[in-house]
Amino acid sequence: MNTEASRRSRVLQISYACHPGMNSEPGVGWNRAVQSAKYCDTWVICELQYSSDVERYLAQHGPVASLHFFYVRTLRLEWLLMQIPGCFYLAYHFWHLRAQRVAKRLHQQHQFDLVHQVGYCGYREPGYGWKLNIPFVWGPVGGTQNLPVRFTFCLGGWKGIGEWCRSLVNSLQMRTSRRVYHALRVAKVVIAANSTNQVDLSRMAGRPVEQFFEAGCSPEDVVPERSDRGTLRLLWSGQLEAWKAFPLLLRSLARQKGSLPFELTVIGQGSQMKRWQSMADRLGVAQNIRWLGALSPSESREHFASAHALVFTSLRDTTGSALFQALEVGLPIVCLDHQGAKDIVTRACGIKVPVESPQQVVQDLASALHDLYHLSNDDYDAMTNNALRRARELSWERLGERINHIYDRVLGRSEATAPDLADNDEFMLAESDSGSES
Repeated sequence: MNTEASRRSRVLQISYACHPGMNSEPGVGWNRAVQSAKYCDTWVICELQYSSDVERYLAQHGPVASLHFFYVRTLRLEWLLMQIPGCFYLAYHFWHLRAQRVAKRLHQQHQFDLVHQVGYCGYREPGYGWKLNIPFVWGPVGGTQNLPVRFTFCLGGWKGIGEWCRSLVNSLQMRTSRRVYHALRVAKVVIAANSTNQVDLSRMAGRPVEQFFEAGCSPEDVVPERSDRGTLRLLWSGQLEAWKAFPLLLRSLARQKGSLPFELTVIGQGSQMKRWQSMADRLGVAQNIRWLGALSPSESREHFASAHALVFTSLRDTTGSALFQALEVGLPIVCLDHQGAKDIVTRACGIKVPVESPQQVVQDLASALHDLYHLSNDDYDAMTNNALRRARELSWERLGERINHIYDRVLGRSEATAPDLADNDEFMLAESDSGSES
């Protein structure tokens, strides 16, 4: 028997954020690690701030076999830098320099077969895992998308100018970053987080890149019971920031005052809250809106389970964790038909609005909500069941299988094509020996 071929692969994952009870980037880091440990002996380097929550989880639930954590501290000066607009990635880069020293030491001890740069998802920081001179996997990678130009100045004042500048800088960075270019060229596999990113990264890499989402679902067993749609209970969840384009929803609801009975729950916080609350008041829909601020994942899930639809208006998002949260509880989605949402939401589980102009989106969004309200109970129930089915297609377990297939292929252990996650795809803890590094 070939001992080398039969032993489990040893994988190092670099995930700045890793938390067992959170969504977004911390949840991605955790779930990616747990799924990897099912197939490979897995080591994870993450930021020290997550250590207490990771270790508490492991103490309560028991160790995850074959999973080991090591922690690297973000220095005080770096935390301060992260608060300055435009300086986050500079501080984040310094962390990766220290993480690389830990990676090198661990590689000397454990002789990894492969290193995987997991997160953050954004393309601007590829880390230094490729310097270990072992197969390097990067992704899923996102952040290449820009806000559609026609919508830039509907954001209002300086926010619109800021988005225009952000798009300009983003496009320049994609074309001029030597570190990003080098990482794309040396990586054995690059994974794009959505189809827009896939086009951009393929162009940058000069070769095809794979594509599937950076996040996954933990679906319920059955669709939660939802009361009659005599009043349409809508949910909007995310950062209250300009690029999330919440005013598009406000204007579409204002068009239907008196004809569409609705309640809108808003989860999240951000710099635009007061401005948007004032806008809701001016448009005459404020009395129908509840602003809940930031909630824990468990609190949010209750609202997702009781709503009739999630409305996702973001003009610039790699994916959007709210989309996965909605699918997990069989919640239909009304979204814009572009970037990550276009890939995640199928027409069986949601309504996708074309993105051509602000006026057109407002009008079509109003029509979509009208159509949703007037769906027959059978058609609405079919949509909820399809949402839960989509969540199963995008479960962490299935994403874990696909990542493991990529690992095997890179290491010459599998020649087969990676299995599709679904027929209707539109996209192609630890043991107690954890350590830390200051």
